[in-house]
Amino acid sequence: MNLFDNMIQELREYPHKIIIYGAGVAGKKVMEFLHENDIRTDGFAVDAAYYRENSSFLGMPVYALEQLLASEPCAYVIGFMGLTPERDAALRSQENADRVYALDFAGRYPIGVDNRLTDSFMQMNGALLSDLREKLADSESQLEFDAYIHQQCCGEYFKRYAEKQPQYFDSDVISFGEDEVMADCGAYDGDTALAFLKTVQAQTAAGKPASVRKIFAFEADSANADKMRENLRDIPQAVIVPKGVYDHSGVLHFSADNTTNSMVAESGIEIPVTTIDETVGDENVTFIKMDIEGSELKALHGAEKTILRCRPKLAVCVYHRPEDLVTIPQYILSLHPDYRLYFRNYRTEGVESVIYAI
Repeated sequence: MNLFDNMIQELREYPHKIIIYGAGVAGKKVMEFLHENDIRTDGFAVDAAYYRENSSFLGMPVYALEQLLASEPCAYVIGFMGLTPERDAALRSQENADRVYALDFAGRYPIGVDNRLTDSFMQMNGALLSDLREKLADSESQLEFDAYIHQQCCGEYFKRYAEKQPQYFDSDVISFGEDEVMADCGAYDGDTALAFLKTVQAQTAAGKPASVRKIFAFEADSANADKMRENLRDIPQAVIVPKGVYDHSGVLHFSADNTTNSMVAESGIEIPVTTIDETVGDENVTFIKMDIEGSELKALHGAEKTILRCRPKLAVCVYHRPEDLVTIPQYILSLHPDYRLYFRNYRTEGVESVIYAI
């Protein structure tokens, strides 16, 4: 059952106000989706703490949720990330919350394009996905893989995820040793590098010695790279690489949409790109992390020599494009068939899903 299709059918005939709960980037995407499907919208709602009288967003009124709930029946479409089951239940318990639609818009459009696992995709790749599931190294990986597939097929907001574990450094999956050398692909403002150092320090404090010798921090966005230089200024192990990571060195176009998402595109800002193989040279890389908006497979190709030579631990995001679920594990295993694969989700929405190869 596809919840997006059900919502479209129901809202086209809905007689009362249709309100998007959330007036930000995610709310804008929800509005665009509804309008593309010929569904009117009557405004946005925000919690009273964020409400400003007579405010508007994208040309429509913004209401205080509490006041709207007290006045008239409406249909609400969730338009923000971070919804909890408790908050969802509290909204649905309100008498005037006539209908509530909590759908996984974040997972459907992680880089702005439709990322659903369609019926045709599943028919074409179902056997390959089943094979991958059987290759996963633990039962939790299989459960979280199943949850991700289900969510991407039907659009449910909530799914099973590793709520109490840090993304990329999940202690149920990965541990570190002495003289770790990390390639941090998609380093943003240095937050992952700092989290890596903290993880290694905590592991040592817990009785298993580990240390970090070097971090190659790749970041294509110049503004983020500048922030990273500032944030990592006191980290002598950090090597800032203000370039994207790809399967060749050169210049690509880079699209940024003023959110946290940015991606290689046919037009846009020109940025330099490089490969891991070219950048790290003979360095003994022990850990590669990738979250690079759909360019992960290309970047893995550009790290082939390093992976063959060093057999590093890998933590690679696989939620940006449907085919990543198939092609990324296949490529990793083609390089080293004895890699053990793990799958973990790190948000209830359909984003931040990671394949580990150990």
